[in-house]
Amino acid sequence: MESESFKPDMCVIDEASQVLECQKWPTTLKGKKLVLAGDPKQLPAFANMKLGRYVKPNQSVMERLMLKKENYSWVMLNTQYRSQEEITHWSNTCFYDCALRSYTKDEKLLVYELNPKPEKPCLKLYSPIVHIDTSVVKKDPERVSTYEQRVIIVFDGEEEYSYINKGEATYAMQHYKNLLDMGVQPDKIALISPYRAQVELLSSMIDEYYEKTKNIDCKNTKIGTVDSVQGKEYDIFIFTSVRNNPQKNFGFVADVRRLNVAVSRAKRHFVLIGSGYMLKHNHGSEVRRLFDTIRSLNQRFHPVILTGDWQQYVDYEPKNNFGWNFENFMKNSNDTEMIEWCEEFLKNGRDRCRTETN
Repeated sequence: MESESFKPDMCVIDEASQVLECQKWPTTLKGKKLVLAGDPKQLPAFANMKLGRYVKPNQSVMERLMLKKENYSWVMLNTQYRSQEEITHWSNTCFYDCALRSYTKDEKLLVYELNPKPEKPCLKLYSPIVHIDTSVVKKDPERVSTYEQRVIIVFDGEEEYSYINKGEATYAMQHYKNLLDMGVQPDKIALISPYRAQVELLSSMIDEYYEKTKNIDCKNTKIGTVDSVQGKEYDIFIFTSVRNNPQKNFGFVADVRRLNVAVSRAKRHFVLIGSGYMLKHNHGSEVRRLFDTIRSLNQRFHPVILTGDWQQYVDYEPKNNFGWNFENFMKNSNDTEMIEWCEEFLKNGRDRCRTETN
């Protein structure tokens, strides 16, 4: 790129929606034609800086051009060969105007290749897309384990807040172990969360599993954040959303582009582990629609199904499991800001954040 004689007839940039606008100019100015390939409905470029109200350092060239796409030649690639159609249905309706066509109809469902086969009442647990709903857990101490916990981690030499959810991590590992016991290879599975602290927790649980079983192959399981898997694919994608609080603050998961990346990484089996109450009452219509999509398939389950105690799919409306007046949550939470919010909500009878927004 530094050579003065390098003047290509065409420059092709893959994953163009993830590359900062300023990073493209050296390439763009040297080429006669520029071809961008990427998905503006997934994670954008990232710049860790604050400039001005009208300066958008996170904007990619692709995003800028899509705002005036009528001035350029463009085409939407509308055929996908990765995921089972049931998995892509939500993304297709929310982001792509139902224009995506799936060429995976003839591929066998995962459940038919498991050996030994799961018990018949549990077959639907291995459908292409399922939800393990933690909001239906009502008994302690398991209920308390499904609440988020705020922790401090060190990243790039600096301390920052993050979140863990021990209950969700436990459910994720139980499903992971079940899959291995039925012949799935560890490198076909990804354990993913939006939060680094949850990733660290899952990694430690995998280490414990290795120490117990000496199954070296489990080291090949991908464990990471959503951002780390954009552009990749896995047969099985186990996603723990982590957040579960009375404020209904979904954090990173509320960014629907991040959620779109998570769902669309799975080829054969996507498992959403998280609170149905948080999903159903989310501020984003796309998040609520994901809950409704899985629910309509009768593939929303109580976590007890993971241990072989069969229960029919859960169909009733989700309710919070925080206790009367959030008492159980506040007693077990270490998040002082969230506890203050709960106390103010109970005192004033209103949601301060929504009041300010409105």
